[in-house]
Amino acid sequence: MSASTAPWNEPNDETREAAAPIKQELETALADIDTPEKAEALVERLTAGAGEQPAVVVGAHAPQAPEAPPAEQAALAAETVKQAAEAEQGDEVGEAANAIEAAAAEAVALEGPAYEALAEAVQDVTSPALEGAPEKLERPRRYLRDAIMQRMSPFQKYDTALFLAINNDLPRTAALNTFFHQISFWFNGGWAWLIGVALLWPVCPAEAANLLKRISVPIWVATLTVEGPVKKYFRRRRPFINIVRAIVVGKKPGNWSFPSGHSAAAFSGAWMMSRYLPRWRTLWYTLALLVGFSRIYLGAHYPGDVFSGSFLGLVLAEGTRRLMRRLER
Repeated sequence: MSASTAPWNEPNDETREAAAPIKQELETALADIDTPEKAEALVERLTAGAGEQPAVVVGAHAPQAPEAPPAEQAALAAETVKQAAEAEQGDEVGEAANAIEAAAAEAVALEGPAYEALAEAVQDVTSPALEGAPEKLERPRRYLRDAIMQRMSPFQKYDTALFLAINNDLPRTAALNTFFHQISFWFNGGWAWLIGVALLWPVCPAEAANLLKRISVPIWVATLTVEGPVKKYFRRRRPFINIVRAIVVGKKPGNWSFPSGHSAAAFSGAWMMSRYLPRWRTLWYTLALLVGFSRIYLGAHYPGDVFSGSFLGLVLAEGTRRLMRRLER
């Protein structure tokens, strides 16, 4: 079982076998991108129609019957990817673009074991630090990475280089995958802070109730502001390189990337906890730093997203806290 897959979503052998042709199609398609020129043409093709959608690539997907067995859904997705690649047979760039777009569209459409089987198949090709992609794909991945980075501003290039250093080059084990996934999961929306305080209720109900009252509103204001209007204003896509090299653990988020809502929730919570329980300040900020790091490690955010989300979380939490104090007076 993968580190981030819930037991009820774990695909069985039949579902994995049904999704295996997706790996074969992507491997064949990417192996043909053996020159920088082809990589440049592929990136141009993939980014040309992305429009204003938060997903990296957009394509049509086969209608899925939710009641169909996972193996049947995976088989239909595999057939869709195969047909998409064959639609431009003889055009190496077209085949690769179609296969990638079709696989991305199916990933958006699928849920549960069928999605997990598809994600495993894709990661076997695109994520060398997990299962180990074939050596013949190392050069195409490098060409694609370079082609993508050439389109970036200086800030984006540095941001992406740091992202790759964390997401690709650091040691990676199943235990670390599980640890960072759990950290990210529980701090989503700042719930870990609130649940942690609520656990104190049986011991000191009055103090716990007062602390919940004072920290919950600033944390939620910071989180919802970043996740809503701020992200919609900047509209930065999630790390595009996840098609080529990034290691994505768990299902890729579907909303915008900048700033990181997880980081805003984590640092707004750390700030508020430090105001009322300053003795444990080091612990609160250590937890917040782990959350921010997990978003890069899991392939969901660039470092710039995390830094900006952390800063906004601190500012919004403190602003809300001061406003609440004024209203109380």
